[in-house]
Amino acid sequence: MTRNNDGFVEIDDSTKSDVLLGDNKLVEAKGKGTIVVNTKQRKPKPINDVLYVTRLAHNLLTLVLLLKKGYLIVFKDKQCIIYDNITIKLLLRLIC
Repeated sequence: MTRNNDGFVEIDDSTKSDVLLGDNKLVEAKGKGTIVVNTKQRKPKPINDVLYVTRLAHNLLTLVLLLKKGYLIVFKDKQCIIYDNITIKLLLRLIC
């Protein structure tokens, strides 16, 4: 989920849904689309089915969605490391 609609390469703003946040607040998703992230190899990688939620304080990465799409996710040494499950190439490393 993201609050920034300028990050979408395509968005369907007719797709509306409600999202329940961790603080039990219900907010509206004002669309769904595709964003592109740059990988460690500097290659753009699309992430589909990203919700556009204007009332988020921060962008949220849904690990379950990435797992369903075939990514490999490893938590190690205060890091979240995301690999492309087909090529096993490092895509993204988040430091906590």
